[in-house]
Amino acid sequence: MDNIQLNEKLRTEALIRNNLKRFVSPNIAEKIVAEQGQGRFHLESTKKDVTILFADIRGFTAFSEKTSASELVSILNQYFTEMIDIVYEYNGTLDKIIGDELMVLYGVPLPTENDAQSAVDSAIAMFKALEAFNVRMAKENYPELKIGIGINYGKVVCGNIGSERQMNYTVIGDHVNLAARLCSHAKPGEIVISEAVFKQLNCQDHFTEHPPIKVKGKSQPIPNWVLSATD
Repeated sequence: MDNIQLNEKLRTEALIRNNLKRFVSPNIAEKIVAEQGQGRFHLESTKKDVTILFADIRGFTAFSEKTSASELVSILNQYFTEMIDIVYEYNGTLDKIIGDELMVLYGVPLPTENDAQSAVDSAIAMFKALEAFNVRMAKENYPELKIGIGINYGKVVCGNIGSERQMNYTVIGDHVNLAARLCSHAKPGEIVISEAVFKQLNCQDHFTEHPPIKVKGKSQPIPNWVLSATD
């Protein structure tokens, strides 16, 4: 009986681990499985300080019009694979893919030493990987992909949100919306961060303060700092 229970436990842990690795880095997945087995981890609804990153392909409509459906899907899948590998390398959590846009979280389901710095480091790594990716695509006569990234930090609501048929662990709140707005203001090759992110960085070099931007839902312009990956 003990062997049966042990085998069942191992099968359950393996299933949880494999599912988690689709959304979080392997080391975080292992930690979640370990803590869950000891009763110390639960994906409960709560408010947490989280860093949110949005990465969006610029000019995607024009790009898709020049590419067949099968080629487009293949290119996107290759692009997302490289970007998500970087996300996991820096202990980020893939929240969702929205068309040609990535939404990534740092600090949930488990926080790390400096989630804001991890988000910025992964954004820089994304641009470096994209440069090499475009070189490979150019050899096949595909136009280069260009992206803009926005990052914000703040307290958000975390939890399983959806319907009885389908629920996803995600975050909601004003700080999520602001991260998306910062992304929309990022030009191709730019990382735009909020003041909350800037203050937490171990290294603030190469970021330049830009004039505050007006965003929907905010009465006051938002301070922001920009790093250009092309510089």
